[in-house]
Amino acid sequence: MKVIPDIYTVLPYLQTLPFLVSLLVLHFVLFKPLLAYMDERKQATEGARRYAADLHDQIAARLGELEARLGAAREANRQVRQDAKDRALRAEAAAIAAARKQAEGQVQGALVTLARDGEEARASLQTLSRTLSRDIAAQVLGRNVSA
Repeated sequence: MKVIPDIYTVLPYLQTLPFLVSLLVLHFVLFKPLLAYMDERKQATEGARRYAADLHDQIAARLGELEARLGAAREANRQVRQDAKDRALRAEAAAIAAARKQAEGQVQGALVTLARDGEEARASLQTLSRTLSRDIAAQVLGRNVSA
């Protein structure tokens, strides 16, 4: 009978004990803190992503609000420009009407002056033509012709 056990048979059992002790030590020293750190990091990353998504949503809402305000400002600006354009067109029409009225007055005055000058010229020419015809008739006939 053998009293001394075979080293090759016992060695694996003897190696298992230090392995289990090392595994237990590694679990508390390395794996547990490492897993806790990785969980914390994962939660921080997910929290940062949620925060970024919330910020993105807030920015999108704010951008929509600003675009709406910008659209309202553009509409107000368009209305102001249209009102100014309408006032300018009315002022232009009034100025044109006043200038046209003044020009018509000047034309009427010129027509009256022309008519009066024409009448004066006609009267003057009639008198001159009568005088000339009498003079010509007197010369042709050789005697004085009276009207």
